[in-house]
Amino acid sequence: MNKNSTQIPNSFRLKLFLSAQLLLAIVTGINAQVQEKIIIRAGEDVTAALSAHGLYRFPAFRRGIVKFKDGSFSKTLLNYNVFLNDMQFISPKGDTLAIDESGLIDSVRIDTDVFFYQKGYLQVVADYNDVKLVSKQTNSFQYIKKGASDLPNPTVQILSYSKVPSLLFVDNKLLVTEDILVLKEQTYFITYKKFKQTIADNSGFLKAFPDKKNEIRNFIDANKIDLRSEAGIKKLLQFCVQPS
Repeated sequence: MNKNSTQIPNSFRLKLFLSAQLLLAIVTGINAQVQEKIIIRAGEDVTAALSAHGLYRFPAFRRGIVKFKDGSFSKTLLNYNVFLNDMQFISPKGDTLAIDESGLIDSVRIDTDVFFYQKGYLQVVADYNDVKLVSKQTNSFQYIKKGASDLPNPTVQILSYSKVPSLLFVDNKLLVTEDILVLKEQTYFITYKKFKQTIADNSGFLKAFPDKKNEIRNFIDANKIDLRSEAGIKKLLQFCVQPS
């Protein structure tokens, strides 16, 4: 890679990440359009709830291209870490590294999958040149306390860093020491006019396509479009980008 990179011990990064997520759990879900809640019991692998491939979006590191904002690019083996929400690559020495200054990144292509970096990685779901549908997965965690009759009672606990439970790595699995609730939240955005972006909900579509407000409303009603699903969002966007 021709940009700064860093390697941080996995145990420290994962403990710090989980601490931050627990502190932010109370404010998540405001904009998420698709939510999934999964209970992970003590001793189970938390990463199994986030991806079919554990910590990573893809089953293995794949040949990809990182394009930087200054026009330069680098070819390397890449994979997206869904737990850390970070793009990682394999160095010539075989180390797993993350780009230190991710704000320098314009886009990342892994096979046919494309990611943009805008205060975090956004994956392109549908591309219509000047208009794109992108998505972001956010993962947060909550402890599960025992309530009445010893039944699970998911609650948000604001914890200090020192109180975060230890995490055990076993064969690339991340085992938790206490029962937790994993919230997987997928939010979709429309990018348009190069640098503008809006959440892909009803008001967002009207904002991105102001000349088609009546048509959009009629299309949603006639086709019973559900903007809480990726299929519904993609169907409406396909309609919006068609020439009038």
